[in-house]
Amino acid sequence: GAGLCAIWSSWARYVFEIDASRFAKFAYNVFGIEKNNDNETALAGIQAMEVFYSSINMPKNINELGISLTDAQIEELADKATSGNTATLGNFKKLNKEDIKTIFKMAK
Repeated sequence: GAGLCAIWSSWARYVFEIDASRFAKFAYNVFGIEKNNDNETALAGIQAMEVFYSSINMPKNINELGISLTDAQIEELADKATSGNTATLGNFKKLNKEDIKTIFKMAK
Protein backbone atom coordinates (compact mmCIF):
# COMPACT_ATOMS: atom_id res chain seq x y z
CA GLY A 1 0.00 0.00 0.00
CA ALA A 2 2.77 2.44 0.88
CA GLY A 3 4.40 1.95 -2.51
CA LEU A 4 1.13 2.69 -4.29
CA CYS A 5 0.63 5.84 -2.22
CA ALA A 6 4.17 6.97 -2.99
CA ILE A 7 3.63 6.85 -6.74
CA TRP A 8 -0.11 7.41 -7.20
CA SER A 9 -0.19 11.21 -7.25
CA SER A 10 2.72 11.41 -9.71
CA TRP A 11 0.97 8.91 -11.96
CA ALA A 12 -2.31 10.79 -11.62
CA ARG A 13 -0.73 14.14 -12.49
CA TYR A 14 0.95 12.54 -15.49
CA VAL A 15 -2.17 10.92 -16.94
CA PHE A 16 -5.17 12.95 -15.73
CA GLU A 17 -5.48 15.00 -18.92
CA ILE A 18 -6.36 11.83 -20.85
CA ASP A 19 -9.77 12.08 -19.15
CA ALA A 20 -9.79 15.03 -16.76
CA SER A 21 -13.53 14.67 -16.24
CA ARG A 22 -12.96 11.23 -14.72
CA PHE A 23 -10.50 12.65 -12.20
CA ALA A 24 -12.86 15.59 -11.57
CA LYS A 25 -15.65 13.12 -10.76
CA PHE A 26 -13.29 11.38 -8.35
CA ALA A 27 -12.54 14.72 -6.67
CA TYR A 28 -16.22 15.52 -6.33
CA ASN A 29 -17.43 12.05 -5.31
CA VAL A 30 -14.64 11.25 -2.86
CA PHE A 31 -13.67 14.64 -1.46
CA GLY A 32 -16.69 16.83 -2.22
CA ILE A 33 -14.64 19.25 -4.30
CA GLU A 34 -16.97 21.45 -6.31
CA LYS A 35 -16.81 20.88 -10.04
CA ASN A 36 -15.50 23.86 -11.96
CA ASN A 37 -12.96 23.46 -14.71
CA ASP A 38 -12.26 19.71 -15.06
CA ASN A 39 -8.49 20.18 -15.00
CA GLU A 40 -8.56 22.36 -11.89
CA THR A 41 -10.99 20.05 -10.13
CA ALA A 42 -8.93 17.00 -11.06
CA LEU A 43 -5.74 18.56 -9.70
CA ALA A 44 -7.54 19.61 -6.52
CA GLY A 45 -8.67 16.00 -6.08
CA ILE A 46 -5.13 14.70 -6.53
CA GLN A 47 -3.90 17.18 -3.95
CA ALA A 48 -6.71 16.18 -1.57
CA MET A 49 -5.64 12.56 -1.94
CA GLU A 50 -2.11 13.53 -0.92
CA VAL A 51 -3.49 15.31 2.14
CA PHE A 52 -5.44 12.16 2.97
CA TYR A 53 -2.30 10.03 2.61
CA SER A 54 -0.50 12.34 5.03
CA SER A 55 -3.40 12.15 7.48
CA ILE A 56 -3.00 8.38 7.71
CA ASN A 57 0.81 8.54 7.79
CA MET A 58 1.29 7.15 4.30
CA PRO A 59 4.04 8.41 1.96
CA LYS A 60 3.26 10.87 -0.82
CA ASN A 61 6.46 10.17 -2.73
CA ILE A 62 9.29 7.69 -2.97
CA ASN A 63 11.58 9.75 -0.76
CA GLU A 64 9.05 9.47 2.08
CA LEU A 65 9.44 5.69 1.79
CA GLY A 66 13.07 6.21 2.71
CA ILE A 67 14.23 5.40 -0.80
CA SER A 68 16.46 7.68 -2.82
CA LEU A 69 16.41 6.49 -6.43
CA THR A 70 19.23 7.42 -8.76
CA ASP A 71 18.62 8.10 -12.44
CA ALA A 72 20.37 4.80 -13.21
CA GLN A 73 18.00 2.92 -10.89
CA ILE A 74 14.99 4.61 -12.47
CA GLU A 75 16.31 3.61 -15.89
CA GLU A 76 16.65 0.00 -14.72
CA LEU A 77 13.18 -0.08 -13.12
CA ALA A 78 11.56 1.34 -16.25
CA ASP A 79 13.49 -1.06 -18.47
CA LYS A 80 12.44 -4.07 -16.40
CA ALA A 81 8.82 -2.91 -16.17
CA THR A 82 8.60 -2.67 -19.95
CA SER A 83 10.72 -5.71 -20.81
CA GLY A 84 13.36 -3.56 -22.45
CA ASN A 85 10.77 -1.12 -23.82
CA THR A 86 8.98 -3.86 -25.73
CA ALA A 87 5.80 -3.74 -23.62
CA THR A 88 3.53 -1.08 -22.18
CA LEU A 89 1.77 -0.93 -18.83
CA GLY A 90 -1.70 0.21 -17.95
CA ASN A 91 -5.06 0.65 -19.58
CA PHE A 92 -6.08 4.21 -18.78
CA LYS A 93 -2.97 5.36 -20.65
CA LYS A 94 -0.53 2.91 -22.14
CA LEU A 95 2.78 3.71 -20.44
CA ASN A 96 6.06 3.07 -22.23
CA LYS A 97 9.54 3.16 -20.76
CA GLU A 98 9.88 6.94 -21.08
CA ASP A 99 6.49 7.49 -19.43
CA ILE A 100 7.48 5.29 -16.51
CA LYS A 101 10.82 7.04 -16.12
CA THR A 102 9.04 10.39 -16.04
CA ILE A 103 6.57 9.22 -13.40
CA PHE A 104 9.34 7.83 -11.20
CA LYS A 105 11.26 11.10 -11.50
CA MET A 106 8.12 13.05 -10.58
CA ALA A 107 7.67 10.77 -7.56
CA LYS A 108 11.20 11.22 -6.18
